[in-house]
Amino acid sequence: MGKIEKRAAGLVFAVMSALLFFGSLSDWRVSAQDQLHAPPPGGHKSSLKTRFLWHVKPLHIIGNVYFVGMSGDDFDAFLITSPQGDFLIDAGVPEEVRANIEELGFKTSDVKYLLEEHAHNDHVLGLAQMKQWTGGKLLAMAGDVSPLEDGGIHENFLPNMEGPVFPPVKVDDLLHDGQKIELGGVTVVAYLTPGHTPGCTTFTTEAEDHGKKYNVVIYGACNPMNQPLIGNRDHPNIVQDWVIQFKNLHRIHGDVLLGTTSYDEMSEKVEQTEKNPGTNAFVDPKAYDDFVAKTETTFFNQLKREIDTGAQFPINIPEGKTCPQDGRACYNVYDLVMKCCSSIGARYVGKD
Repeated sequence: MGKIEKRAAGLVFAVMSALLFFGSLSDWRVSAQDQLHAPPPGGHKSSLKTRFLWHVKPLHIIGNVYFVGMSGDDFDAFLITSPQGDFLIDAGVPEEVRANIEELGFKTSDVKYLLEEHAHNDHVLGLAQMKQWTGGKLLAMAGDVSPLEDGGIHENFLPNMEGPVFPPVKVDDLLHDGQKIELGGVTVVAYLTPGHTPGCTTFTTEAEDHGKKYNVVIYGACNPMNQPLIGNRDHPNIVQDWVIQFKNLHRIHGDVLLGTTSYDEMSEKVEQTEKNPGTNAFVDPKAYDDFVAKTETTFFNQLKREIDTGAQFPINIPEGKTCPQDGRACYNVYDLVMKCCSSIGARYVGKD
């Protein structure tokens, strides 16, 4: 038994002891769910109102890997190109993703595979539209199929919304842990890293830079924050899933880590690379190992706190930055989500 499994086993034992202490398992679950998973006052509404997204220039990361998403820490999108077509990972605002792909000199119609890190609307809001534009095949892990196809009704991270929170999109084929997707001599490998959602997926691909090959990791944006681990009625196996995630992350060697930093941080690395010919600032194997270790520690600290105190970490969505005055396109996240949700039949049920 490895270190992670031992730690998990000890914590699971502690959880079961707590269940016995509180009496009936079913009675404790009901009270714990009500206590631990109730949305905060105002839910996500007030926080979303303060968050903005705006158009940014696409970035060349390394080799055949590009960033084609938007500003901020969310709404990532990555393009991996090949001579016979391209892979697109995530699509938040489809118009912006398409504009960035074309600004790089590629064709949206060349996207043959659509992939998703996890089924929340900041990652999949535009997948249905991108699928219509590209005709590409959407591949996803089994745990994310249901939310993708019903618009997030059963994986709703907006607790004040009732109904779909992004346009439903049909999954063409299932992905399996460790599966290789090949196109035009380029291979993308999908690793199941559940926790943030049951089907959260981390992708890797090999990219060449200055005659050397590097393993690029696009992390599934599966951070453990803002989710109850004990009594999570929407994701009852969340603790077990996180153990699977860390086990699989330790299988991966990462030279380049993506999906964990803001657009500004990526832009700085692009500038560093341009100022130092023959190098690439994104190449940093230690960054991947440090990130996995930090995320693992965050998870176990949160689990211990919930077991010890009976309370989850508070939901905390950062306010984010103000849109630049000269931005070509700028979006209030709340307005963007509400417009999408209302157009597909969702209903707001929270308080102002």
